[in-house]
This record gives sequence, C-alpha cells and structure tokens, in this order.
Amino acid sequence: MPKAPTHQDLDLANRLAEREEFESLDSWRRSKKNNLCRGWQEMQLTIFKRPDGQFAWCGVDADGEKQFSEQSFDEEAWAVGDLADFLGVGR
Repeated sequence: MPKAPTHQDLDLANRLAEREEFESLDSWRRSKKNNLCRGWQEMQLTIFKRPDGQFAWCGVDADGEKQFSEQSFDEEAWAVGDLADFLGVGR
C-alpha cells in the first residue's frame, strides 16, 4: 500500500511549486524594452540585458528602494534563478 504524504512532503511540494511558478516565463511579462517584469510580494522585479550582453536583475520595494544583482549572467534564466535565490523563493 502506498505511503500517505506527510506534512513535510506536502510542504516540500508546495515550495518546489512556488519556485517553479516563479521561474516560469508565463509568470513574467515583457516590457517595451523587452525586459522581463513582474510583481512579487510588494516588489517590482525586472530582469534586464546590460550593454555588455549580460543579464542582471533589479528589485524595487514599496518604498522605492532598489536592489541590484551582485553579478551578471550569460542567460536570462540564470538571472531569474539568482533573483529567486536572493528572495528566498521556495525556501
């Protein structure tokens, strides 16, 4: 007989689903400048392409305080993943 999922199993599944939803391009929109943008927990988030062709992220909170990624990335998806890590998405 299959084992019933525990509270920990369901919690992990929910955290993984949150991370997957955050990283899915379906949950982002494209700006007029072709940047990825979305709102998340009272923050406006942007993944942008720098002049050197690398990708980075910026988050602006409700008070207008900006935070930028500490590094840049070859791929847009890597910048999204770094932002998810920074925000603690799925933890």
